[in-house]
Amino acid sequence: MSVLGEPSREPLRPGGEMIPRISGLFALVAALTGLRHIRQGGAPQYIEVSQQAVAASMLIAPWLVKSMLGFPYERRGNPWPMGPMECADGYVGIPPLTPTHWEMMCQLMGIGEIFEDPQAHDYGWRTAHAEELKARVQPWLSERTRREVFEQAQAFRLPAAPFQTAADRVQCPQLEARGFWKEAEIDGRTVKVPRVSYSIQGSEPIERERLREGGSMEEAVRATAGSPYRNGARGGDGARPSSKPFEGIRVLDMTWFWSGPYATVMLAALGADVIKIESAQRPDPYRYIWALTARESWWEWSPLWVDTNCGKRSMALDLSSPEGKEIFERMVAGADVVISNYANRVMPNLGLTREHLLSINPNLIAVTMPGYGPGGPWEEYVGYGVAFEQLVCASMTGYEGEAPQMMGGFCDPIVSLHTMTAISLALQQREATGRGMAVEVPQCETLDSIFAPEHIAVQHGAPVPTRHGNKHPWMAPHNAYQTAGNDQWITIAVASDEEFSALANGLGRPELTSDDRFAGSEARKRNEAALDAAIAEVVKERDGPELERELQARGVKACRVVKAYLLPEDEGLQHMGFFKEMTRPITGTHWQKQWPFRFSGIDASHRRPAPIMGEHTHEVIQELLGLSDEELERLEASGVIGGSIKAFA
Repeated sequence: MSVLGEPSREPLRPGGEMIPRISGLFALVAALTGLRHIRQGGAPQYIEVSQQAVAASMLIAPWLVKSMLGFPYERRGNPWPMGPMECADGYVGIPPLTPTHWEMMCQLMGIGEIFEDPQAHDYGWRTAHAEELKARVQPWLSERTRREVFEQAQAFRLPAAPFQTAADRVQCPQLEARGFWKEAEIDGRTVKVPRVSYSIQGSEPIERERLREGGSMEEAVRATAGSPYRNGARGGDGARPSSKPFEGIRVLDMTWFWSGPYATVMLAALGADVIKIESAQRPDPYRYIWALTARESWWEWSPLWVDTNCGKRSMALDLSSPEGKEIFERMVAGADVVISNYANRVMPNLGLTREHLLSINPNLIAVTMPGYGPGGPWEEYVGYGVAFEQLVCASMTGYEGEAPQMMGGFCDPIVSLHTMTAISLALQQREATGRGMAVEVPQCETLDSIFAPEHIAVQHGAPVPTRHGNKHPWMAPHNAYQTAGNDQWITIAVASDEEFSALANGLGRPELTSDDRFAGSEARKRNEAALDAAIAEVVKERDGPELERELQARGVKACRVVKAYLLPEDEGLQHMGFFKEMTRPITGTHWQKQWPFRFSGIDASHRRPAPIMGEHTHEVIQELLGLSDEELERLEASGVIGGSIKAFA
């Protein structure tokens, strides 16, 4: 919450009950990892998942922003142009993460002449001139609908998206064309529900109807992907147990930004040999985010890139060159997984379709992570996490009656968890069948899939969920309250009369329990404003950590809103081993997040920090392809491998 909302107001909770759902995704990935460990001959595992650490995992490393760049990442509200833009019939987003997107957006809206000033490309310049530029483009926006802005921006290859509600999503033409919705009978009504949001070639989700027809779950599993245990044994079958479940798996990582790299950094932590492939001509654009270009080797200073690439080997290889492509194809022949999250047309344009990759290596797991998925009117549209959030769920986050709030990219790890799930299941299927396969994880659909409760509710006639600040449908109090100190807050949620009594006594206001306005949950909800005011008055001079301890001791759900960049100091996260100090050349020693799960017998921590660009190019090529030093020197001289990034792209 410390990074969500306006800096001058109370922090906001994200709309939709996301953390419990995302905790379920982490639990699923951890369970599949434990099962893989058993299949490899390892011991059964006890697994813990911390929901507090899950919430911290959704953040884009504010602690690294602070320690590497020196400034605290806090609430920014709706910074233009990243946040919502109001148009004729609602809100639309055109979030320009890269310098190229920024320039194209300005050209689209008719203010392209600002680039006559070379400083206009600088992030600081655009921030300083944000209000002036926002006013200049508002007439252009006001003349157009969400759909018109969306389509015109996508024609410029801009990752735009209209802000839609749960009711809008049920009618989305792209989801309809992709067959995303299945029908189900729920509470006496036939409604649309999301299907499984990833696909594994040769494997279909197990439908409940197949079980009703007399088959057992075990039979259904065997028909789908074979036995989950090697040779039918539950471990101890003679297989050599490894310390990390994905040890021996080689991954060619062609992903960028956060959604793909978060999956591959998890694979690396769990033992896979992940080779990150980029080039000086086409680097991962995440390197540009918050990079300070005045520094030497500035492309190594993005805290976001450093956060998402631990444990990998870096290879600088120009895939657009014939020799670079040939080297890559030779590496594919010995790989287990090739994964990319480019726009739909990028890999085909390189001649690297999944069919071609599987023809090189029939045992390969070829993973693609398209924005919207092939087929349908949006198949060629581009997007990334911030835009998908704006499209799918940002309409539920914000102060009541006001514009939606910028949410910051939590979509990406959700996509990564689905991707990890699909890769784990595909590898299991390969064990059973001896064949590789294509895996597809459409990013927007994975985000849609976790909001099934909202989709179902609106089809039953429930109000369309919109923005209600920190309020809950029936709990009261349920809000953030300011405590002593600068921008210090505590959240309090009460679900029963017993909890309310404990709260009143803990605040030293036992008389609140005998106030008719607060007698019972319905009365408290009707008089929520008065109740919030009473609590706010009591806690405004209290020390937040002390109050948290006192209320928690009484069984009250009270938690401080912790500054995100201070989370490495949190006792609960330290106890989980969620942070680990890592030292990296150039950028130094910093706290880096690990995982919100831990195993009784598997070390899932990062093995090494994020690599320097191209650090392992020679090592990888010589190890996998056996090229001589002379050949490597020639390839480097011709720009096929190596090189330094010269300018923004």
